[in-house]
Amino acid sequence: MNNIYNIYPNLKKHGHKIALYDDFLNRLNPQLTEDLNTLLEDHQYVFLLRDEILSVDYIQILHNLTKDIPPGRLFLFAASLNPKVADYYYEYCEELGVRAIPLILSSLIDMPVGQHTQPKISTGVRKKKFLCFNRVPRVHRIMLLKGLHERNLVDQGFVSFGFDPLTPDIVIDSFPPSIKDFLNEHKDKWPLLLDYDDIVSVSHTSMIDSSLYPLFENSYFSVVSETYFFNGTEQDPPHHWENNWQYVSVLAPFIFKDDISITEKTFRAIFHKHPFIIAGAPHSLAKIREWGYQTFSPWIDESYDACEDHEARLEIILEEINRLCSLSDQELNKMINEMADVLEHNYRLYINKPYNRQITQEPVL
Repeated sequence: MNNIYNIYPNLKKHGHKIALYDDFLNRLNPQLTEDLNTLLEDHQYVFLLRDEILSVDYIQILHNLTKDIPPGRLFLFAASLNPKVADYYYEYCEELGVRAIPLILSSLIDMPVGQHTQPKISTGVRKKKFLCFNRVPRVHRIMLLKGLHERNLVDQGFVSFGFDPLTPDIVIDSFPPSIKDFLNEHKDKWPLLLDYDDIVSVSHTSMIDSSLYPLFENSYFSVVSETYFFNGTEQDPPHHWENNWQYVSVLAPFIFKDDISITEKTFRAIFHKHPFIIAGAPHSLAKIREWGYQTFSPWIDESYDACEDHEARLEIILEEINRLCSLSDQELNKMINEMADVLEHNYRLYINKPYNRQITQEPVL
């Protein structure tokens, strides 16, 4: 409920009318409809919280399970970078011929910052060369991890990978052959955990705070594996990367037109004054430069950002990670010292920007 109150502080006085249902993805069964109706007996509004992306799976199941709830009683709370998400959502509903749920959209450009002390730019020898979070096993993240493994780079970084072959909603056989072989060959290593003791506890909140500071303090740069590696309206992946590889994930993403996904994954690096490489959609760096942030050329080869060939872009990223990992601690510290003004600029820009949100249809209480 805190995220709702961050966006609408005035709702606190109406708290007795509001219920928040945040267990949707774990409860894909008819019981959800009964639960919602029970909540609505005592509350005027129910907010269904789903952060970061809307998905085709989510929209279709949600509409099916809530079709009998009266209009004006249910609001969908979502977070996204793209301000056109609401338009795409309503357009999608129109194409399906279903009633759209009023969408409350918060922006991922300026996410709230929790309790924190200002991070310092670390000096001295660090335990690892880089930091790379991979909570959801999307295929581009698995390919990134596979490339790191082939270059013997995994042990040089703090690397997480939220894949557990025993988790029922993740089936290895659903992945393309080369990825399936890689996962099976190393299945005794999964999951790779950094900040939590189990996958279930891993948070995917958009709140940013100092809790991860030790991992950033003890590494030189971040490899940010963003939510999307693809953008635009393309429907077919490169055939030599095997059919439908971009869509294989726990949640099939609702690919928005021209969507460049910059999420808390990138902003955490900015907040912690960490230089970064974005393993995401092409032109991601160009997008954040439009917002006033500075990036890291010439210290880091950022030519990958303009490369629209997905396979080639990932290869450039992996080679640059390899190059940076080959530098000595002294060379990396020299690089960090030289880019200190950039790191401080980005931190100040992020921390001083007001929390932003787009209200597509505000509830009237």
